Amino acid sequence: MVAALEEAGRRAAVSAGGVAVVIDVVEASGGLDGVGKAREERPDVDAVYISLPNTLHREWSIRSLEAGKHVICEKPMAVTLEQCRAMVEAVDRHGIKFVQGHSKAYDTPIRKMAEILATGELGRVLHIQTWNWNDWLLRALVASEVDTAQGSGVVFRQAPHQIDIVRFLGGGKLRSVRAVAGRWDPLYPDGEGNYSAFLEFEDGVAATMVFDGYGYFDVAELTWGIGESGLPMKNPESLAPRARPGPVSAARASASSLSGLR
Repeated sequence: MVAALEEAGRRAAVSAGGVAVVIDVVEASGGLDGVGKAREERPDVDAVYISLPNTLHREWSIRSLEAGKHVICEKPMAVTLEQCRAMVEAVDRHGIKFVQGHSKAYDTPIRKMAEILATGELGRVLHIQTWNWNDWLLRALVASEVDTAQGSGVVFRQAPHQIDIVRFLGGGKLRSVRAVAGRWDPLYPDGEGNYSAFLEFEDGVAATMVFDGYGYFDVAELTWGIGESGLPMKNPESLAPRARPGPVSAARASASSLSGLR
């Protein structure tokens, strides 16, 4: 289950699967320093949801695993491959479940695609293409949200969604991944704003992934205003040209110590 669920959500989850509820580990335990103690003193807690800044995913995932709690960790899994390997080793060592979220593969439109493919009516999958253009880079509230060194930029923050979908629809394992990422907006020199990737599955299926977050075009213009969820976009203004906000200032960055939570 997830920390800080509303009461209605808690009742629905418990009735559906009988899963114990997690307290709001940050607020209820007096901050991050008290999270570990709170977990250990709550035998009714089955799982911990990690939605901290990306640089903290490894530390708090492993702490949760060592406390015997299953983990749902926000994307990206971690900031480096070494951190990811340490997390995988902890999962294997403790025999605890680890789920990477939030997963677009559970979205209704994506699952419907998989359902259609599974029937075989369209033949076998030969190649998959996924493109996305939006204003993601312009949404940054603090500097760390556009800093690759801190696990941000579109590669860390948006590529996991596309990879999740491509792997779910393509099935199987990948043989190779080739990609190019760019930093073409001088206002955001520390984080990528675009990438193009080519993925090859072991069975020969190919996939391309393209993402552009500079805000000069929104892909919803090609889908009649229908957004990623399969529903009409709640903010139609995002389809219109947006003012360039200028670089994220150090003052704005210091105004919040918890970035990367969106």
